[in-house]
Amino acid sequence: MKNIKKIFFLLLAILTFSAVYAATDNANEQIIRCIYINGANNNTPAMENWFFGGINKLHPHIKKEFEQSAFIKKYLLKDGKLQISQKPDTFFWGNKTLEDLNTVNEGLIETSVFAHCMHDAIWVQKPRNMELIINDLHKQVKAAAAAGDKVILFGYSAGSFITYKYLFYKLTGITSESLKEKMDLTPAQSDIVSSFTVNPTCIDAITASKLAVYSANDELIPNSNTEIFKKAYFNLDKTTKEVCVPNNTIAGIINYASPLVLFYSDIKDPTVEINKYNKELFVSMKNNDIFWITVNFADDPLGYPLTKNLTDDEIASVHNITFSKDGRGFFHDKSDVKSPATFLGAHTSYWKYAKKFSKAVADAFKEGYENFYYENLLEEKL
Repeated sequence: MKNIKKIFFLLLAILTFSAVYAATDNANEQIIRCIYINGANNNTPAMENWFFGGINKLHPHIKKEFEQSAFIKKYLLKDGKLQISQKPDTFFWGNKTLEDLNTVNEGLIETSVFAHCMHDAIWVQKPRNMELIINDLHKQVKAAAAAGDKVILFGYSAGSFITYKYLFYKLTGITSESLKEKMDLTPAQSDIVSSFTVNPTCIDAITASKLAVYSANDELIPNSNTEIFKKAYFNLDKTTKEVCVPNNTIAGIINYASPLVLFYSDIKDPTVEINKYNKELFVSMKNNDIFWITVNFADDPLGYPLTKNLTDDEIASVHNITFSKDGRGFFHDKSDVKSPATFLGAHTSYWKYAKKFSKAVADAFKEGYENFYYENLLEEKL
């Protein structure tokens, strides 16, 4: 009996030690949260359940593909220092369109899935609606940052509008120098900006601080009141911390079933058209190790290729911009995978064929990284 007790306590001690060791080991690992954003026509209970059920089916395959890929493990998960979260995070905005959709339904003799999808896709483009959605998403991203986690944003269908606009308004990259370049400043305002260098900021911080407004013509118009402008500028670092993406939080975005190029003229074939504001977005993503992947099934009627896949040097040459050679962000489109579903069913088949889609996402990461950093990879092998 005494021997049995000794064996029992020995086993208990081993198990306790193992648990403590595992907890200590996990504490040294950083988590990447995958935040899945819904698309259009998710404003009924049945469609809402379809979205959440689909994500719960998809996420384990994404986690498995990412963690089993030796390439992704090395270049995204930093040789195992980062882990994909066990459970998916979701950001659901479908219910926000419901009240407006009910009004539309009253004016329609016969509603359809297509009408609902188009309504939601157009509804989310309205600046006020997009602002509300982005600010809600930002709370979730900041909560992840506060916990020490990183984030990958997954934008399904019209959800890809949200991932793009979130980074466009929230990602830091605008410097004191670029403020002077991009805004028509008075001599007094120019002197203010020249007198003090702020940390890289974002468009939302510039507008929230009342330094400037972002016009319907996509221009930053500086505040005409010099005293308000001065106060806003000297408080800009504080505002940046409050409203912009915390540094080193976003690992990347993955858009799929994406009709993004149909709605935004500044992202289209044959190359990314970079204007004076989204130029900062692309430079900041590349320099800060943030990837942008678009994965569409080839036969998805609403999945449009984002752009021709250029190297970083080609993008820099075409658009006269400078990337940091230290950054490891990249942009890549993969719209060449056939869906097992029919043509009309392909747009809603990504979760049904979760394993096939997840493999395509993992392949897109590897292809995109290799396209941008081919020479660096060759040097590593030598």
